[in-house]
Amino acid sequence: MAFIKLFDIKNGRATITEHCYTNAYYSEIIKTYGEFNAVKIFTVFQYMADLNPETNPYANLSEIEKQEVIIRSTCPDLPLSIDWDDEVIQEGIELTRKLFETGAYRAYLAIKGLRDKLTEAIQEAQVSVYKEDGNVGELNKALQMYETINESTKKAFSEFEAENGTVQRKGGRKAVTRTIGGKAVELE
Repeated sequence: MAFIKLFDIKNGRATITEHCYTNAYYSEIIKTYGEFNAVKIFTVFQYMADLNPETNPYANLSEIEKQEVIIRSTCPDLPLSIDWDDEVIQEGIELTRKLFETGAYRAYLAIKGLRDKLTEAIQEAQVSVYKEDGNVGELNKALQMYETINESTKKAFSEFEAENGTVQRKGGRKAVTRTIGGKAVELE
């Protein structure tokens, strides 16, 4: 499986490729916000869609807060006039994700999103041990469900890695890091 190349990432920024001009959403963003700002917007798109932690430092963020964290940390200098809820920008994010999608990608993203929601619910739950409004039993069920979902997330991520030719092996005194294309790089 080859990774798509919508944007080239150079020096921490997405660069505009010919694909950006042939796509109506990306082209509209370039026309509306200019190439300088479009590059920053496309950097957000790339990080929103790429689920591989080897190529995306934001891959493990909760899907609930991912967009806000990526925007704040990668392009805080963008003009406030950029409306991230604008239909063209939201369609651009969705299109970028769809172009990254594979069966394993969709499964991993769905399970990861479910785990994120359950984690947030557990984290925000009020604990009560009183007979009238006690919820320790329900919290225990939620924790058991979390364990099940967490295992499913790990399995889905392994399938995602396998589908993308990403491997991780350790042996002897040399560790091998995950890489794209199934070729591993030895670390000293």
